[in-house]
Amino acid sequence: MGEMNPDLLLKLRKTDLHLHLDGSVRPATLLDLARQRGAQTAQLESIFRAPPNGDLKAYLERFDIVLPLLQTRDALQRTGREILEDCAAHGAMYAEVRFCPLLHTKEGLMDAAVVEAALEGLAEGRQTAGMQARLILCALHGMDASQADRIADLAIAYHRHGVVAVDLAGDEGRGFDLEPFRRAFGRARDAGLHVTVHAGEAGPGENVAEAIETLGAERIGHGTRIFGDPKAVEMARENHVGIEVCLKSNLQTGAVAQLADHPLRRMLAFGLAATLCTDNLTVSHSNLKDEWLLAAHDLSLTDAELGQLLANGFAQMFMDDALEPLGND
Repeated sequence: MGEMNPDLLLKLRKTDLHLHLDGSVRPATLLDLARQRGAQTAQLESIFRAPPNGDLKAYLERFDIVLPLLQTRDALQRTGREILEDCAAHGAMYAEVRFCPLLHTKEGLMDAAVVEAALEGLAEGRQTAGMQARLILCALHGMDASQADRIADLAIAYHRHGVVAVDLAGDEGRGFDLEPFRRAFGRARDAGLHVTVHAGEAGPGENVAEAIETLGAERIGHGTRIFGDPKAVEMARENHVGIEVCLKSNLQTGAVAQLADHPLRRMLAFGLAATLCTDNLTVSHSNLKDEWLLAAHDLSLTDAELGQLLANGFAQMFMDDALEPLGND
């Protein structure tokens, strides 16, 4: 059984490589943003309760409540800053925050303004929290090729300003057609950006292999079903593909039926580059300390296994060397 002291787990400087901006807005901030808009706050109550275990639909519906509150530059900037402050409070020294910019243009913000607001928030957070962070832009299942191109264009335009990767997210269980994203993700890779893909969470392990082959995924979000496809396991191991593990949300969405079923230990035993992440601070009611305590105590990972998780997190960072201020070409 893991013997790592909880206080030491909190003090260890860690990474969080899978963190959704719209799922990590502080509860107090959500209430404040709702009041500013004159919106009813009663519907926010479901977000403040732990999601029911195994209900992916109920889990994803919580984002529909949050997104209307994140349609201004100020809201996005504030959220970016506060996320890093919350990450640092639980031991993070580096985080990669991700979101889909197109979901924040419903009230007139242009694509570029959305990305700039998030980057400005992260820049403020780096100062106030004393940590490093980068931004990942998400395309979503169900988008067409033109929308995927918009995401790639934004990632390429803001690469030097803090965007380090593109991601494919959304409800994998509704289908895994990667063709609309092939061209856009290829352009992003050619421009020097990294690629991560949600796969093997609500869909089969074969999706992991397809994400690596078709989109050039260097990391996989969740990947809980990877062992359903031996080819995917071998590809991930041979290519040092990171697996972004989010224990609490994997239980809440039904990716695993119970925590004891989680393949994290098996991933490490097979030499997969698993990392430990939070997914959504607010929607999952999680933080890095909670995730590490689950790994140490509930999954009984040894100190050696926890040490490997820690090392994998730093090895799998997409962080680039330098940032340029926004507005400089």
